[in-house]
Amino acid sequence: MIFLFLIPLIAFSLSVKLDGAITDISVYGRKIAVGTEAGKLYILSDKLDIISEVSFPSFKDFMGEIQKPKVFSVDIYRGKILVVCEDNLGKSSVYLYENGRLKPILKLTEARKAMFYNDNEIIIGTISNEVWKYNLKEKKTVYRYLVFRFAFSDFDMNKKKNLIAWGDESGKVFFIDPKTGRLIGVATQGNKDKIFKVSFSRNRVLSGGRDKKAVLYNLQKKLKDKNIWKKKLDAPSLLKDIRTQFINRKLAFILLPEKVFKTNFMVFAVALSPEEHFAAYTSDDKGTIRIIRLSDYREISLDVGCFVNTLEFINEHKLAVGCINGNLKIVEVKR
Repeated sequence: MIFLFLIPLIAFSLSVKLDGAITDISVYGRKIAVGTEAGKLYILSDKLDIISEVSFPSFKDFMGEIQKPKVFSVDIYRGKILVVCEDNLGKSSVYLYENGRLKPILKLTEARKAMFYNDNEIIIGTISNEVWKYNLKEKKTVYRYLVFRFAFSDFDMNKKKNLIAWGDESGKVFFIDPKTGRLIGVATQGNKDKIFKVSFSRNRVLSGGRDKKAVLYNLQKKLKDKNIWKKKLDAPSLLKDIRTQFINRKLAFILLPEKVFKTNFMVFAVALSPEEHFAAYTSDDKGTIRIIRLSDYREISLDVGCFVNTLEFINEHKLAVGCINGNLKIVEVKR
């Protein structure tokens, strides 16, 4: 059921069925890159016409069985697509798809997500919670630092690509300078358990976690007084400025939640629109997403008819919804 009393118009406009549960969605211009659990990368138009379909090599699991690889992440940037895909013996590999050709970049790593920093450099998140910058042209590691003492969940970069929002099992969101790898800020007192997904737009970050909460943070509300930090931080060790081959930290600010949205189920997917007019997050296991108008935090509940794995705004008024049954849908939202 669709309720129309808070936001003037919301409706489905397009839908397409893909092979395998949808694991990640990335948008650049009028193109959409989608990864699935069936070892597929799809490149689609914003009308959901399939432009290209790419299959990744099968792998052997721990039992020696041949399996289709799960695509962990996709990132599209200026015609190139970066993909992290499951590989042999619990490892993963990083691929670059460009000009119709698929090329392995890093084989058998601990990578779980990768994004372009610029044309030649990529940022990688590893399962052991390391932030890793790699130079594609020179084929070398620029830096590799441990972020925190918990397992990695997800990261996203803002539109200017000058700040990373990083989530892990601690429930905190860390802010990292992608140029240096230095951890410069932390958002706390929001999620109290594992973060599944983070979305970073202009000044806001939205995180969703196992504690049944979606948490909104605002970088325009930074706290810079260290006396306040001592009272607010639940991990005092973060106050230490440390630089080693593993940890590279000098905090400049902390953030407290701007708004917390509670649900009755774990929040597996979140998304912020490019200009931050809207936020979206999953709220149950039956296919309900909530869309928030950030000017006044009013919201609607929308039943999309399938378990939602991932969300991504295509533009300010179109939301891509990726489902576990392989359906990719676009929801139109108008103010």
